[in-house]
Amino acid sequence: MPPMGRRRKHNLDMPARVYLTRGWWFYVPKGAKAVKLAREDDRAGALRAYADLMDARPRQGTVAELLDRYAREVLPSKAPKTRKDQEKQAEILKSVFGACTLSSIDPSHIASYLDGRGAPVAANREIALLSHAYTKAIRWGLIKTNPCKGVERNRERPRTRYIQHEEFIAVFEGAPAAVQVMMGLAYITGQREGDLLRLHRNAVTAEGLSVRQGKTGKALVIGWTPALRWLIERAGELPRDGTASMYVVCKADGQPYSESGFQSIWQKHIRGCHQAEVISERFTFHDIRAKAGSDAKDGRLLGHMDPRTLRRIYMRKPERVAPTN
Repeated sequence: MPPMGRRRKHNLDMPARVYLTRGWWFYVPKGAKAVKLAREDDRAGALRAYADLMDARPRQGTVAELLDRYAREVLPSKAPKTRKDQEKQAEILKSVFGACTLSSIDPSHIASYLDGRGAPVAANREIALLSHAYTKAIRWGLIKTNPCKGVERNRERPRTRYIQHEEFIAVFEGAPAAVQVMMGLAYITGQREGDLLRLHRNAVTAEGLSVRQGKTGKALVIGWTPALRWLIERAGELPRDGTASMYVVCKADGQPYSESGFQSIWQKHIRGCHQAEVISERFTFHDIRAKAGSDAKDGRLLGHMDPRTLRRIYMRKPERVAPTN
C-alpha cells in the first residue's frame, strides 16, 4: 500500500484514500485494513464501490442526534422521575452542545461547562447524562472515546437536615390523610416517594410489603410491624367515590397520585406548618427517607447495594461518641 499522508502525484481525480496498486483499486481507511474496490481497468466500478462504502459507513452525527437517540432507546427503561429529569437535562445540553459533532467535544469543553454552568450540582447531573450517552455512542459504533471521562466533577455537599421525632409527629398530625399515609410509609419502609405512589395492592403479602425499586430494580420484602399494618389499613380507608383501586395510595377516583400532584399537596402542607410555626425549619419529603436511613436498625432497608452511599447521603443523625474522661 502507498504510504499514508503523502500528497497524491497520480490519479488526482480519484477520492482521498483511494489508491491503485498491483492492478487493483483500494480504499485505505485511516487505521484500518485496506478494502479492494475493483480492477485497474474498471475505474467506474471502483468509484461505485467507494460510494457504496461511504453510504454504508456509520455517520457520527451531532450531540443533539445522540441525545435524541438516547431518549428513544435508553430513557424508556428508566424510572419515571429519572426519565422526566433527564429529558430536561438533555434539552439544556442540546442548547450548548447540540450542533457539535461527537468528535469535536473534548475534555476541556466538559470542564468549561462544569465551571461556567452556575449551578454546580445541576451541571454534574447534566454531564453525567452526557457521559452515559457517549458510553452508549461507543457501544453503537459512533465514536471511540468519551470526553467526559477523567474530568473532575464539581464538589457536592450532601444535605444534612435530620428530622427530629417531635418535628415529624407535629407535621404528621395535621396532615391530610393521604399525606399521613405517605409520611408513615416513607419512614417505616424507607422507600422513595415515586415507588410508594406506584405501590400496587398486590404488594401486600403474607410475608410483608413487597417492593421493587424503580430506580435500582432492587427487590425488597419489608416485614410486618404493627405500625406498618396500621398504615396499610389507613390507606384502605382513604376517601373514594365507591371505586376500587389497584393502588395502595390513591385519589378518590381510584387513580394514583402523580409525583407532581402529590408534591403540590405536600408543599402546601409543609409550608403551612412552617408559617404556623409548628416547625422552625421546613424539610423535604425526601428527607423522610434520610430519617429512615438514619434511624433504621437494618442498613439494607433503603436498598442501597453500596453501604458508602447510605453513610454519605442518608446517615444524618449526629453520631454519639464517648468523651475522653
